[in-house]
Amino acid sequence: MLQTPEQRIRSLNLALPKISKPAGNLLGFKVDRGLAYISGQLPLEDGVVKYTGRVGDAVSQKTA
Repeated sequence: MLQTPEQRIRSLNLALPKISKPAGNLLGFKVDRGLAYISGQLPLEDGVVKYTGRVGDAVSQKTA
């Protein structure tokens, strides 16, 4: 039986973070040919930046 993305997320006991409000007239994501491109989103958790640094330097790929 096929699940919607929302059902799959719930079945894995995951929660998506709230999307931060844009500082201007910007798109947070764009879908093109079945791929979602995400830009300008900070790793916020409860309004606080959770991770800082570059992936591979200060933040591991597994963490990011």
